[in-house]
Amino acid sequence: MRFQSFLLEAATLFDENKYLKSLGLTMYSALMPKEFCSDKDEFRARLEGRGIEWEDCIWDLFIALCESPIVTDAVELADLPKHIWLHALYRLVQAGMVNISNDGMDVEDIAARLTTKWAYNKQQADDFSAKLHDTRTGLYRFEFLIWLIEREFERARTQMWPLSIAILEIRKHGKLPSHLSLEDKEAIHLVLAEIVEAKRSIDWFTHFEEEHFALLMPGLDSNLAAMFVSNFSDICTRHFGKLKEGHSDWDYSFGIACVPGDTFEWQKMVGFAIEAQRKARVSRRGFELHKQESKQENRTASPEFKQGEA
Repeated sequence: MRFQSFLLEAATLFDENKYLKSLGLTMYSALMPKEFCSDKDEFRARLEGRGIEWEDCIWDLFIALCESPIVTDAVELADLPKHIWLHALYRLVQAGMVNISNDGMDVEDIAARLTTKWAYNKQQADDFSAKLHDTRTGLYRFEFLIWLIEREFERARTQMWPLSIAILEIRKHGKLPSHLSLEDKEAIHLVLAEIVEAKRSIDWFTHFEEEHFALLMPGLDSNLAAMFVSNFSDICTRHFGKLKEGHSDWDYSFGIACVPGDTFEWQKMVGFAIEAQRKARVSRRGFELHKQESKQENRTASPEFKQGEA
């Protein structure tokens, strides 16, 4: 039985070898995967769906070919003996998973011809993304802001760079947005859209609680953040009118705070920004920075923030 099995295997190998030689295969041929597949179970399902019995050597050679299409390099990567990799290659060609090219291509030519057919479920990704945005304004939801602050604060703490937040409130006749007419809400949406266009690409513009908005600005201390917020305030002025002259029915106010300049806790930073925003509204100024009452806090870092200095 063993001898018959050997003869059968030898005959099969001969046929495979003869077939591959008929394709002009040499050790310097390029083997171009037709399909990319990084999941072993999915690859196995594709093979079996095409009537090819699963063997580990087929997977080993396929992965090696994806990394290096030249036969000699792929065989070395796969670490397969000749009779095994020839058999595996035959099965790959039989399954329509690779093309054999004998055009004498160099590495650049091969790279140019390699195509990756990776894909994703765009509808599923879009549906998830939509859940992060408020349908009224297109801005990120408040819950997502909290997730962002926690992670940006950790990055600021470990890399020792500042993080600022600006809280924005918009009112008309003392009323918050939810109590305004559709026309007034549309005016607010236009302002928000213009601020989105004016902010830096790494800044986050989101809802804050029910009636306010927030700008999270990584890498900026309060003074630098104020330079950008001043531009945002000018946008509000162009749409809503000047605050100081008292002729506008609108009120708009930004409050700015940062870590580590004002505090070493992100919750306090948010609270300080809210306080600064209220001061800006009362004084009818476009924006206010949090003024640290005690300079001692600026000189002494809390243990939590000092951890990033170690």
